[in-house]
Amino acid sequence: MEQLVKRQKYIIDLAYSTAQEFVLDGKHKEAIPAALQALRFSTEVYGSSSVQLVPAYLLLAEASTGVGHLPQASKYLSQAQWIVLRTPDCSVAVQCKLHRSLGLFCAAEGNFEQALYHLANDVADIWHAFLLKSVQAQEQILKSQPEMSPFTEDKEVSKDCMTEAQQAEAIRVLNAVLDVREQAPKQRPGETARVLHALAMLYYLIMDLSKAREVGMKAFELVTQLPQQESLEAIGRLLKLINSKPSYTK
Repeated sequence: MEQLVKRQKYIIDLAYSTAQEFVLDGKHKEAIPAALQALRFSTEVYGSSSVQLVPAYLLLAEASTGVGHLPQASKYLSQAQWIVLRTPDCSVAVQCKLHRSLGLFCAAEGNFEQALYHLANDVADIWHAFLLKSVQAQEQILKSQPEMSPFTEDKEVSKDCMTEAQQAEAIRVLNAVLDVREQAPKQRPGETARVLHALAMLYYLIMDLSKAREVGMKAFELVTQLPQQESLEAIGRLLKLINSKPSYTK
C-alpha cells in the first residue's frame, strides 16, 4: 500500500507539472487530460474533500477557460472554492491561488468589478512586495561590485530569482490586474501605478529592458500626478537601474 501511494503521488506530480507546462505554453486543450489525471489520482490518495485537490481544480479551470469552456471552468472553480471554505486551516498560498484563478476567470467573462475584488488588492500587493525585495537585493549586489562594467552580464546579478513558471504566472496575473485597473469604471491611479511599478520590476529582473523601461516610465508619469508620491523615489531608482544596462529586448 505504501508503494502504491508513493507511485500515485508521483503520477500526481508528473500529471500536474505536465498540465501546468501546457497551460503556460498556451496549449490549454492539451492540458486538460493531464490535469484530469492529476485530479483523479489526488482524489484516490487524499479523498474528494481534501484541500490537496484544489491545485488540480484550479488548473482545470484555467485550461477550460483557455479553450472557451467557461461553464465547465466555473464548475471547477466552485469545487475548489467549496473545499477552501470547508477547510478553516487552509494555507494562505492556496487561498491566494484560488483568488487569482477566480480573478482571471471573472476577467475572461468581462466581469471586471468582480475580477478586481479577487485580483487587484491581494495578488498585486504580494507580487509588488516580492519583486521590490528582489530588485533591492540586486541593487546591493551592484553596489558591492562598482568595478563591474554595465556591458558585462554578471551571473550573480542576472541570476533569476524566480522559476520560468513563476515568471510566466507573474506576467499573466499582473497584466490581468493592469487590464482590470485600466478598464474599471472607477479609476484609482495610485493602485494602477503600483501594478505598473510591479510589472516594470518584473521585466527588469527577467532582463526584458525595453518593456521594463516603457512600463516604468508609465508608472513614473502616473505617480507624478498624484497628491502623494511615496513610490516616486523607488520607481526613479528602478529606471536608473534599467538605464544602466545595455538596451535590448528579450
